Amino acid sequence: MLQGMESCRGRILVAVGPATRGRLTRILAGWDVRYVTSIEELTRALDEWPHELVIVSSRFDQSQALYALERALGLTEHPVICVRGLANVSPLRAASVHALCLAAEELGVDSFVDLNEFPDDDVGDSRVRMLLESLLHRQRGYAWT
Repeated sequence: MLQGMESCRGRILVAVGPATRGRLTRILAGWDVRYVTSIEELTRALDEWPHELVIVSSRFDQSQALYALERALGLTEHPVICVRGLANVSPLRAASVHALCLAAEELGVDSFVDLNEFPDDDVGDSRVRMLLESLLHRQRGYAWT
């Protein structure tokens, strides 16, 4: 069990397109979340809004994900995650998703999460939530006991 598990919920800055926002709203229920809709808003929020984790989707601000990830990584010391939203609204094929994942990793993101790999239900949402919680615990220096 993680020490400090009771204080797991954190402040999350979320830069995602509208199609991904609904699912992330469910996943992040109970957390202190701020959504941004443009690179400019993201840049301001990174500077002005205290956060512990940044999430950027592959379709953020007219598919400017790599630029948004680069900005986030340059302006925060906290974990940055790239997510791919639902396949039915994203035209990315497997090779493109792989290329995006590699590019995000090359930039230095802490994790790449393809939401399509998790069922769009309570169980899948819980699994994504646990992944995010583990990143927050690592960021806070909590240890498994």
